[in-house]
Amino acid sequence: MTKHKSEDYKLSAVKYFLENKDTKDNTCKIFKCSVRSLLRWTKRYKKEKRN
Repeated sequence: MTKHKSEDYKLSAVKYFLENKDTKDNTCKIFKCSVRSLLRWTKRYKKEKRN
């Protein structure tokens, strides 16, 4: 069963990943998410930030 993460949770993971320049794998271990999800959230964050 998949667990849906809140938008705040996703934003926290993305900001941690970008601001700390941590590895994808380590960030995903900390936030208990898949690399695929983290990359999708990061892409969406960067796209929304540009607009």
